[in-house]
Amino acid sequence: MISTYTLGTYESEDTHVVVTYEITNAETSGISSHMRNVYIPRLENGDVNEPEFCDILEGQLLGVQKKAALGVIHFQ
Repeated sequence: MISTYTLGTYESEDTHVVVTYEITNAETSGISSHMRNVYIPRLENGDVNEPEFCDILEGQLLGVQKKAALGVIHFQ
């Protein structure tokens, strides 16, 4: 199970941000990660559309969890 994810830093003109998902391996007590570029939705004034961004992050997390469970993506 993915234990955490972290957003990379981004500037006001950026359209994407790197999200790092981390998973703890119970057998080795090690942490592995998987990275994705995620779209940053913006309002007309350039501010981040927070509700939409949260929905995107939640959807990405669910997708990564499902793909990891199926073995479609790998953590390093």
